Parts: sequence; structure tokens; C-alpha cells
Amino acid sequence: MQMSLPHTDVSPEPHQPRPPLRHRSYVFIALFAATLTLATGWLSSTISYSPAGVISQGYGFPFAWKVIDASCPPPCIQANGTFYDWFAFAGDLLFFIAITYLIVLYSLRKRQALRTVLESRKLLGLLALLVIALAAGNYAYDSVYGTGNHWTGYGILELDHYSFQNANLLTLWIRNYGPGTVTLTNLSITDGSGAQAVFPIFVSIDPNTMGSIAENTTGQGLRLTQSGVYRAAVVTSRNSQITFTVTWT
Repeated sequence: MQMSLPHTDVSPEPHQPRPPLRHRSYVFIALFAATLTLATGWLSSTISYSPAGVISQGYGFPFAWKVIDASCPPPCIQANGTFYDWFAFAGDLLFFIAITYLIVLYSLRKRQALRTVLESRKLLGLLALLVIALAAGNYAYDSVYGTGNHWTGYGILELDHYSFQNANLLTLWIRNYGPGTVTLTNLSITDGSGAQAVFPIFVSIDPNTMGSIAENTTGQGLRLTQSGVYRAAVVTSRNSQITFTVTWT
């Protein structure tokens, strides 16, 4: 004798979709990413040296969004010039937002109770205060070195080459290795006997570029002769004098 159990139609419960992130979760992600981005303002990620002896240190990760130009490494008090790259800052912020979003999304799938912690007003308030503190701290630290370009007028000048095109006409090509734009206001040419020709000029040379000066000494009675050795001195807008020696060969 066989007994049969009544057949019952048992259908599986429908899959419950994962609840989407709420707006406070997005606020947490943005604040946490901003905290990490601002914190990297103290993380030195790049360093370079210019021929002028200036050190450029980049701060930020993965992109350097802050660059400090200094004549010696921080915290050198002679350092001068802090520059912000807001496109790099936005790139870093998006980078940390993406990472934080994925971590939060994965964590909430494992522990829904974590949502209560992430969305608590107290935690969001603390993160907001931390973002403000980091932003203010970065600016306060940077202000020691000066924000913006304070190198105008300062540069390392070298004579790249020169030529005597004809009698009494001398042309100088001067290279500026930076870090700032240098303006030349005066040129003097002196021969071995002390005779001198002086010219007011206005030549600005940007960093890592070359400027030329051409003057004819005939009007000032200075005769340039072949095989002669001359001192060519330029004066900058900061009243700094640089002297070069030129020889007509």
C-alpha cells in the first residue's frame, strides 16, 4: 500500500533588490574623498630641480595638485611660491570618490547595519569639520611660502652667445633659467681702457627663454675693434647687475 503526500506548490521568494544608497551615503562618500584629497596636500609626490637652483615639490596623489617652488627644501624660510592646479585637484577628488563609492557599496552588501553609522549626523558633522580643518591647514602652511608667483624679477641669467655684426654693433643673446621673468633696464659696454657706452633698454625675458639686445656704440664714441675684449653689463629692474665678457675674434 502506497501513501502519497499532498503536493504543495512552493515557489521561491522573490529576490529582494539591494536598497540603493541614500543621499547621506553620498554625502559621506564626498566628504571622505575630500578628506583624503586634502590630506595628500602634505604628501610629496614629485620633485624637480631647475638650473636656477630652485626646487619644485609637488604634493597630492595620484596627481600633484599643489606645487611649492623653493630655494631650499621645506620648511626653509626662503621658500617662495605656492601654486594650485585645480584640474589635478578635481582628478584626485574623483579618484578617491570612485574608490570610496566601491568600498561603501561592497561593505553595505555585507553589513546593512553599517549604513546607520555612515549616515549618522555626528559622523558627517565630524567629517565636514575635518575637511574645513585640512583646507585651512593647507592654506596656512602654504602661506608661509607665499601663495601665487613671487618670483617676478628673480632669475639666473647667462650669456648664451653673442656676435659683432659690423663695426660698433654688438648683439647679445641672454638666457633666463628662471624661476621668474627678468626685465633688463640698462646695458653698458666697457673696453679695456675704461671707455664706456651706456644704453637704457627694456627687455623682458621669461623663464627658460632667451632674449636679445643689439646696440651700436658709434653714437657714444666707443669704437669696437677686432680682437678687443669688452665687459657687457646688464642691470635688472631689481637693480641687480650681471656682467659678461665678450671678445671680438
